[in-house]
Amino acid sequence: MFKKFQLFSLLKNILPISSLALLGGLLIVSCSYEYHLGQGYEKEGRFEESYEEYQIAYHKFPSRGRYKVARDRVALKVFDDLKEAYHNALAKKEFRSAHFLFTRALSLKPDDKELLAEKYFWFSVLIVGKLSFDSNQIGGGFKQYDHIKLSIDFQSPNQGKSVKASINEKSGVFIGEDFIYKPSFGFLSFYAIESIDIDYYSYQVKTGELKAPTTSSGKKKTTPLVLVPTKHNIPIIKLNNLRVSQAKGFFDWSNYNQQGDILPILAYDLVAPPKDWFFSTEVNYQAKLDNDKILISTNTKSIPFLPKELYINKKNQFFLLNFGNLSIQQFRDFGVWGLKRKPTDAAVKEAFKTVFSNIFFKKFDKYNGIVLTYEKEPNL
Repeated sequence: MFKKFQLFSLLKNILPISSLALLGGLLIVSCSYEYHLGQGYEKEGRFEESYEEYQIAYHKFPSRGRYKVARDRVALKVFDDLKEAYHNALAKKEFRSAHFLFTRALSLKPDDKELLAEKYFWFSVLIVGKLSFDSNQIGGGFKQYDHIKLSIDFQSPNQGKSVKASINEKSGVFIGEDFIYKPSFGFLSFYAIESIDIDYYSYQVKTGELKAPTTSSGKKKTTPLVLVPTKHNIPIIKLNNLRVSQAKGFFDWSNYNQQGDILPILAYDLVAPPKDWFFSTEVNYQAKLDNDKILISTNTKSIPFLPKELYINKKNQFFLLNFGNLSIQQFRDFGVWGLKRKPTDAAVKEAFKTVFSNIFFKKFDKYNGIVLTYEKEPNL
């Protein structure tokens, strides 16, 4: 590979002085553009952007020690900012934001003792289930729209944040994820279905010029019309003022599997007959951890809006909430949608087995865990 001065030696006799100067400038810029950009960001106090540019520059030219020095210098400033933001988010119980800041800060300083100690307080919450529905009922009124999908929003202990899970169009399986800090029974009792929504897009044609990527010939494609998408969200089932008014009990970690196997500890028991559908919109409930079962006191006849099972993986710091085999149906006589939980069929078991074995627990077939029943208390 030619060095810069060798390249200039070859070109100085065939290029004008002006072109040679321009070429020299381009060669310098091409080698250190990100580094100079990082310097500019650093002077402006935009340390995270500066870090990213220094990182790119050092990745391109690892032999240039000053790039690494600049990156590491700014990384300390970014780390301090992230750490402060992390503690502020924790204080506000904004766990999802706090977890993002935590992992970002730890990636910059993996040996920080304070953050390493915090690592053991963080648990992931995986939400899974299956929803059956009549596609004609869902799509019938939206035939003129594209990309119609169903999604589920779950109430979460994250302050002001819900967990959204998309529903697979073919299988009906949904998976969502959340994060909680220093998990308690009270935190886990928050998770419940908040709404089931139809998401779709409408498009408005606007005149103008849309620049597309360049073609192989280097020319830009243009079109005089632009389709501007607008996303819409319509809740077909919405639980207004959904809240857990009280949660009594504490996880006794000493009674759970010390080896880290999945432990299903909360199993919901549907008290209402399968024919009964859930139509309520105003829902409040109380949860009580009582030895080998969870007692739910609520103003509704059935509890399909709550999970069917809760699994704990203590070793890998995971919770898994299984909402089971749900079904929705529109009753035209009433103009409302109903929700219920059906028995788990073979297809659902296979879907959950895949989730458990691939994501959560690799020895699903061999697991024989303890099950604590989750029961609804009789209405008084």
